[in-house]
Amino acid sequence: MNPGCLPGTGGRFSSPVLPVPTVTGPGPVVAHGLHVTPTQVAWRLVCLQPDLGYGPGDEVDLTSTQFNNGYFTSWSNAATVGLSWRANGVVVNHRTTGTATATTAGKWGLKVYATA
Repeated sequence: MNPGCLPGTGGRFSSPVLPVPTVTGPGPVVAHGLHVTPTQVAWRLVCLQPDLGYGPGDEVDLTSTQFNNGYFTSWSNAATVGLSWRANGVVVNHRTTGTATATTAGKWGLKVYATA
């Protein structure tokens, strides 16, 4: 069994926390161990240190973020999930004020969830 597969879930994968890419290009590629192409893939920003009203362990859906003149593309196949990245900074809404603000480098990681 892939160590990222959640025991007893019959087809769900959760990655460890990965570094947020800082340059344009291929982002993380992770083997998911599902043996089929996932039907759902969700990338999340994970707060590692307090930033913008979020605390360690808080997760923000990557599709709810903004990028400064950038974007990302998520892809998957029967073996891996990946992220192609073009970003000059990730912007999230401050947790308490709602103000769109760039995240602080090093205070966030990435995590991916996949379901077969």
